[in-house]
Amino acid sequence: MHPDQISTWKGLLLGSASSIFQESGTGQEEKQAFDEERSRLYEQIGKLQVELEWLKKNINASRSRKAGLCKPA
Repeated sequence: MHPDQISTWKGLLLGSASSIFQESGTGQEEKQAFDEERSRLYEQIGKLQVELEWLKKNINASRSRKAGLCKPA
């Protein structure tokens, strides 16, 4: 690293350090959009887990019927 590059970065940091840690309006909107997307994805994961458990249960019952272990209803 060249010392001039470090000095330039230091100057930029000192000039805008306070704004780095403040949330802007667009930052809040982005966070809200991210949180909504995350919630939607968690909901989808939950639905897929329920569906997977249902499929596992029914495939095992189907296999048991085919093997003659259970009488069909």
